[in-house]
Amino acid sequence: MSAALWWIKRDFRLHDNQALSEAIAQHQYVLPVFLLEPDLLQAHDTSRFHWHYQLNALRALKTELQSIGADLLVLSLDAISAFEWLHKRMAFSHIYSHQETGNDMTFKRDNAVLSWSTANKVTWQQCLQFGVIRCLKNRDQRNELLKPILFEQTPLIAPKQFPFHPKLAKLCQQSKIPNLADLPIEDIIRDFTPSQLQDISEAQGQATLNDFLSQRSLAYMGGISSPNSAFVAGSRLSAHLAWGTLSLRQVFYCTFQRMAQLKHEQHPNAGRWRKSLSAFQSRLHWHCHFIQRLESAPSMEFKALNPAYEAIDYCHNKQHLHAWIMGETGFPLVDACMRCLHATGFLNFRMRAMVVNFACYALHLDWRDLHGPLAQLFADYEPGIHLSQLQMQAGIVGINTMRVYNVNKQLLEQDPQGIFCRRYVAPLRKVPMADWLNPLHNIAGYPRPIVRAHTNTEQMKQQIMAIRKSEAAKEPTRQVLQQHGSRAWRNDRNSRPARRKSHKKASKDQLSLDL
Repeated sequence: MSAALWWIKRDFRLHDNQALSEAIAQHQYVLPVFLLEPDLLQAHDTSRFHWHYQLNALRALKTELQSIGADLLVLSLDAISAFEWLHKRMAFSHIYSHQETGNDMTFKRDNAVLSWSTANKVTWQQCLQFGVIRCLKNRDQRNELLKPILFEQTPLIAPKQFPFHPKLAKLCQQSKIPNLADLPIEDIIRDFTPSQLQDISEAQGQATLNDFLSQRSLAYMGGISSPNSAFVAGSRLSAHLAWGTLSLRQVFYCTFQRMAQLKHEQHPNAGRWRKSLSAFQSRLHWHCHFIQRLESAPSMEFKALNPAYEAIDYCHNKQHLHAWIMGETGFPLVDACMRCLHATGFLNFRMRAMVVNFACYALHLDWRDLHGPLAQLFADYEPGIHLSQLQMQAGIVGINTMRVYNVNKQLLEQDPQGIFCRRYVAPLRKVPMADWLNPLHNIAGYPRPIVRAHTNTEQMKQQIMAIRKSEAAKEPTRQVLQQHGSRAWRNDRNSRPARRKSHKKASKDQLSLDL
């Protein structure tokens, strides 16, 4: 019997699933397996948001598999123990999964699985999940390598029948998908209300994509900066991409189709609509660009990508870190954003950049101290994007224009009526906005500002600028630009990538990522 495992890892879908398709094509029997790994359940960057989405997506996937005559096995074991246990009961010769660019824990886990599979003469085939190239040596080649992966292949269709053996069914019947409350998860989420979270499943991913392309994307340009409009104007696909209920290739494919359709429509806003979709495609490119950084430099979870900035003197103030995470800094827009994350797990990119920027510049917090707690609050947590943005917004990559957010200016520009702040910070609801901006405000149930933001920000800017101008930073910065700098990209499906004339424009683009 030729048998294989489909190891489900952040790819809860049947459509356009290369790992699944190749397993079915090559083997008589395939067993879908999902692992509830104890170490990952209690990881410092894991939360109920993440497992809520994974378990819901897993239940939907199980239903879809059962409709085509299959099932899935859930094991509460670490990967090596799980594969050892299965290997004694099922003589599988292959494991199929997608490549994962995760945290240090999953990196070490995958290395251990590779060693185990080699020792046991099991072939582990890892397929591409995104446009991220493993062992990429020359960044200049990346754009050409992406074309056949993302643009020149039609998304794979879901299998209509599944090669499933009755003996495998008995194995699956012995396992159940647990309830979230039964899992040993400790996190900082204050108000976990599932009804406020997105529905994450393969069917819902396709429905969200269709809704965005056919209606909501018209407001994408100009609508994704404000936390009020971004919930609708944004694609809301980030969680689906993070957990694999939708593939990136599907998103590109459907977007190209919609743009072609708009060329022939008589819609009065067709031109504006196509510009919005073009901007959206650019942000999809940045999605892979940032994950590629972590793939190429796994140590960036612990060290600055640019070693010259390891010299920054952070304060590691635990009280300030707690106040920031819980939305109790006394700065209304910052606090509203953090409380929004506690409630919904979602925040638009500009506000994500602002709260990290504020924490590093105004509170002098180390970006490494922000990593775990903030990752827990992002329901769409993608390690490569998360870590890249932490370092970028902390101003320590060295190849981007320094950008510092004035949080009160952002409040007046992005929430001028105070709608967003009042929604998430109850003590502000009956208080005039003019009182919020008074640094000595005395609002019942709401703290005064915990720092002098302007003074602290200027001090941090001086530290960073001194490093940027130093002779010691020149060579590390050159190397970072060469190894991790962006290369120009055109979203025309048939065009060749163009070389960027300067990286100053890249800095502006990189700060625009917002799925």
